[in-house]
Amino acid sequence: MRKKIEVIMVVALIVAAITAGPRTARYVMNMKAETEPVCIVIDPGHGAYRMRR
Repeated sequence: MRKKIEVIMVVALIVAAITAGPRTARYVMNMKAETEPVCIVIDPGHGAYRMRR
């Protein structure tokens, strides 16, 4: 049963990559055409704020 789930997940990942790849490429190319600067914020989500106290 576990092997079957793993195969399904691999197939889903491949389908998602094939579907999202061209769309992502078009999105990035359109971002380069914009004249305004783009700010990208990356949040690691580790919750380190509570650890600093």
